[in-house]
Amino acid sequence: MLFRSLRDKKILTQDEYRRLLREIGPCTVERTDGAEGPVITKLVSLDKWATCHYLVDDLDAYTYKNFLEKLPEPVQEIAPVISCPSFLTYIEGKTFVQPSVTGSESVEFYKGEDYSEKATLETLKASDAGNYKMIAKNKYGKSEAYFELSIIKASTLALLDSAWNTGGQISGNKATYTGNIHYFTRAEGLETYPAGTYLTGNRVGVRVNQTAEVIKQMTQYAGIVRFGDKEWTTRDAFAVSNPEVETPSFSYWPCVDDTNFQTKIIIDWMGNGDPNTTEEFIIQCTDVTLDPASEG
Repeated sequence: MLFRSLRDKKILTQDEYRRLLREIGPCTVERTDGAEGPVITKLVSLDKWATCHYLVDDLDAYTYKNFLEKLPEPVQEIAPVISCPSFLTYIEGKTFVQPSVTGSESVEFYKGEDYSEKATLETLKASDAGNYKMIAKNKYGKSEAYFELSIIKASTLALLDSAWNTGGQISGNKATYTGNIHYFTRAEGLETYPAGTYLTGNRVGVRVNQTAEVIKQMTQYAGIVRFGDKEWTTRDAFAVSNPEVETPSFSYWPCVDDTNFQTKIIIDWMGNGDPNTTEEFIIQCTDVTLDPASEG
C-alpha cells in the first residue's frame, strides 16, 4: 500500500523519496539534465516498474533559481582580525609588507605620540622608524593593533682593488667588472684571516661597510654572513675589520676563475632567513680578461 501511494505521488520530499527507494528495492535511477524544466527522477525496478517524480528540492532549485543566485554566501559578521607582532624590523630601502589581516575592507596606519598622523608605508626610510597604530575596518566594525617599526641602516659596498683591476664599478648592492683582473702573488701581501695567510690568484676585492650603531644593535642576534663557501657570524665578520678603516666593515676577495663570473655576499642580520632583514650583494665579472699566473 505504501509503495503504491508513493509510486503514484508526482512530487516527493527527500524523506518520501528515500522511503520509496527502500520499498522498491534494487532499481536504476535516471535523472534529466534540467535544461528544459525541473529535473525529473525516474526509477525502474527489477520487475520493470517505471515511476517518474519531481523532488521538492529540484522544483525549488528550478523555480527559485534566479532568487537563489542572488542570496549572499554565508559570512561571519565580525570585525577584521589582525595578526601583527609588536616589533617589526626592516633594512632601509626594503618594501613594507602589511601584517596579516582577515576580513578587512580598508587598512590605515597612524604615527605620532597620539597616533594622529596618517602614514603611508611603502619603500622604507630611516624616518619611518617609530610607533604605529594599525586600523582595519569592514562594515561590521574595526580592529586595532600597535607595533614598533625599527629601520636598520643599509650596508654599503666599496671597491678595494682599483689600483690593480680596471673596469670595476659600484651600483647599489652590485659590483661589476668588465676589464682586466690582476693576478695576485704572495709577495703582494694580500693577507687574510688567520694572520700570516695570503691570497693568490686572479681576484677582485670589495668591502662591506656598516655603522657602529647598527653593529652594536644587530650583533646581539645570531646573524650570519655568507660569502663564497664561508659562513661567519655577523659579530665575527665585522670584528675582523681592517684596522685602518674607521667604520665597521669586512672585506671579500673572491678568486675569479672564469671570464664570466658571479658570486654573492649575503648578510642575514637576524639569522632566520627573513628577507626584510637580509642584504644581498652581487659581484659580477662580464667578459673580463685574466692576467696569467705568475710566481712571487
